Amino acid sequence: MTSNANSQNSSGRRVVGNISLSLDGRISGAGGEFDMGWIVPHAVTGAAREHMIRVTGPATTALLGRKNYQGFGGFWPAVAKDENADPRDRAFAEWLNAVEKVVFSTTLTDAPWENSRLAGADPASVVRELRERPGGDIIVLASASVIRALLEAGELDRLSITLCPEIVGGGRRLLDDGLPAGSWSLTDLATTESGAICLIYDRK
Repeated sequence: MTSNANSQNSSGRRVVGNISLSLDGRISGAGGEFDMGWIVPHAVTGAAREHMIRVTGPATTALLGRKNYQGFGGFWPAVAKDENADPRDRAFAEWLNAVEKVVFSTTLTDAPWENSRLAGADPASVVRELRERPGGDIIVLASASVIRALLEAGELDRLSITLCPEIVGGGRRLLDDGLPAGSWSLTDLATTESGAICLIYDRK
């Protein structure tokens, strides 16, 4: 399957949510929001790395919650300079340094990572404003609360899901009851060496 590059909101820029899920629909384990070790063996496979490059490459804006902004900012800038890192990890890190980063947080007072700014409104309002500006895709990087808010508002055009062959038995789920009903089309699929499946769904 090849991804449909034309699937986007009629106003212009496509909005993508990128997330990893367990088979029981979790984004984190029973140990709390940082219980995500079960994702790591699947994220470091060649196919998963290639999927990440494929999904993020067209994006010129990244949306992040506070936890992922701080976590990514403490890890990826160093990878960009690490000559021993996997070339795909370095490419992602360099993209992440350079891309416009919009951070949703009620506690942060500044965003020191280069090309970052704090959002002054809710995710749906920010996305509507971003859609009116020129640029490439707008991608949510692993921030489930932002993805949920955009689904609720009908502002998400694409879902990139890495489905990990793990049942974690507890923890936060990505989707809650009450979201608007809708149909999605599978436009890209890749299987990793670890047995995870990288899926891309576009809103019909």
